[in-house]
Amino acid sequence: MSGSGRSLGRLSLVAGQGAARDRVIRKAQTAVIERIRADPVRARSTIRTTSHVGEGLACEVTQGPFSATLDLGKGTGSDAAGSSPGFFARAAIAGCVAIAVKMLAARNGVRFDNIDVAIETDFDDAALFGIDDGNAASVRTRVS
Repeated sequence: MSGSGRSLGRLSLVAGQGAARDRVIRKAQTAVIERIRADPVRARSTIRTTSHVGEGLACEVTQGPFSATLDLGKGTGSDAAGSSPGFFARAAIAGCVAIAVKMLAARNGVRFDNIDVAIETDFDDAALFGIDDGNAASVRTRVS
């Protein structure tokens, strides 16, 4: 990431292994887009994700073959056995933005060597503990 923290990546006009990878991405996305245009119902799906909290606060989340352990810090009485739910929420936003930029660029023949995204969120921890009427979700989110 650049010193300002606001770089979307470095644009590269040099063909190479990365350009070949972008061609693979473009070809795959074009095929998916064509299938969806031919049958728009195929664009809709239902995905099931489950979670389980046993002893303590650690939470095992599973979706298909993938799983993650979420937990809170020791200051909450938990064991810090995994990243917090807030981490995963920020990771989801940052990952979605970075991947979407790269997907769109590859489809349009624009090559980025890398895409860097930063997410900042403001929280009201009082709401997390039910101390006030606020919302435990992030109060404000900034993407750069």
